[in-house]
Amino acid sequence: MRLITLRASPMQKLSGIALRNDGTLRVAIAVLPKLWREAKPAAQCSAWAIDWRSDALSATIHEGDTLTVRVSGQHAERKADMLGSLTVECGAHLDAEEILFAPAPEPVDSAAHPQPRTDADSAALDLMQLADLAQIDPLHALAGDFGANSIDLDWLLPFLHRRFVHGVSDAMRHARRGYVERRETLDTMRGRPRGESLALALATGVAAVECEYEEFEFATPLLRAIATGLEAVARASLSPTLAGSRVLQQVAAESKSLAIGLRNRIAEVPALPTRDALRIARTARLHRLERVWDPALRLIDPILQRTALVASQDFDTIHLSDALSEQGGGKFLRIEIPTWQVWQALLTNAARSIGTVEPSKADPPWSNLTDDSRPDIDLRWTDRRFIIDAKYKHFDRSVSVADAYQMFAYSHLVQGEPKVHDLFLAYPDCASATASEGHRRMPQHRATEDVRLSIVPLPWPTRSDLADPKVYRTLLESKLRARLSAMSPQGGAGTRM
Repeated sequence: MRLITLRASPMQKLSGIALRNDGTLRVAIAVLPKLWREAKPAAQCSAWAIDWRSDALSATIHEGDTLTVRVSGQHAERKADMLGSLTVECGAHLDAEEILFAPAPEPVDSAAHPQPRTDADSAALDLMQLADLAQIDPLHALAGDFGANSIDLDWLLPFLHRRFVHGVSDAMRHARRGYVERRETLDTMRGRPRGESLALALATGVAAVECEYEEFEFATPLLRAIATGLEAVARASLSPTLAGSRVLQQVAAESKSLAIGLRNRIAEVPALPTRDALRIARTARLHRLERVWDPALRLIDPILQRTALVASQDFDTIHLSDALSEQGGGKFLRIEIPTWQVWQALLTNAARSIGTVEPSKADPPWSNLTDDSRPDIDLRWTDRRFIIDAKYKHFDRSVSVADAYQMFAYSHLVQGEPKVHDLFLAYPDCASATASEGHRRMPQHRATEDVRLSIVPLPWPTRSDLADPKVYRTLLESKLRARLSAMSPQGGAGTRM
């Protein structure tokens, strides 16, 4: 028996799912946000252990957790190699915050650790819905090769459909006519007549010659493959297990409506048989003017896989092309959800529903700094101005010195009216943060211009909130509005430094 230990999201800022399938063995590990832990606070990580004896391994853990896999049974070496390659593929980024899995020291007493949950597919769907709730494309970091069994991932298809139709919509204005080879029997010669047909026409006196020529039209092989993909999306429907998700219903309805509209725009372009459309998607070499179609063309393959299997059970569906080539042995798929960006996006959307959120402008000499030195949210509401910074971490009763100086730096950097007097550090679900901490503006400003730094606990979406996103958005907006209203100029001077 071999022990292999992985640490999920070492920086605790990245959720996602990783799958590997080599035809016999399958691994699916989902990393959920740390705030979805049921038994422990968000600040505490867990250690899990699981036995891998069968052909499939499925596990669901949280950011920062460690997972020890006890590899045994048949194909033990292949299983260990798959886990090793999964770690390499999920930790290939240079930025430590973007690592989904990393090797970790083996625990001393791994046998005492409980087994994690194994509903990886359900967890993956929740992650996709969480990103969609924050209006972040959940496929922004899609990487790998889908693999033959990816057509069973029903939770992935609606988002692939949406990305495909939006890719087609973006490229549609670049649709161009092209020369298409034709072979027809005509009563007058055109292009290149076939010798046998010409000789037969001369011998019989019947004006019927088979000719090969090129027609300048929109029905190019590329657009015909795109039309086939649009028709597949327009005919698609959610599986019964996913039909109850409001998010997926909305995604599917949006994709179907847009697909129908786009298909009508190229109604004169006939669709292709599925086999021919797949061949074009896999082998097409786009020239410079056609490269705008590349994002949509790459998605035709997984979209048409289900249709191909239904049409022909013996059809070759093993190879699937995608943004990255196949890495290592087997098929690999990685989807990453930057949870810190999800928290920032949720707060930004809530702030926009309250007031005006504008990009901050800085005074010299800070005007040439990078965007990393700008506050997350610069909110103007009524006659007041709030600087809000999203902190995706557990609040431990006190603000770190680094976070406090970061917020005070923002109060110096931003320019414009009204002046900044209220700085908010927004933490998710930090129930212990019940009081605001006030601080005074930095010395180079007038002593009467106080700046208050407040701790703002706001709700992070639970897994049950994903079933009805509107309820959560309303709750977050009302909580944020209440916190902003409580920070009135007459609400107390706060503590001075």
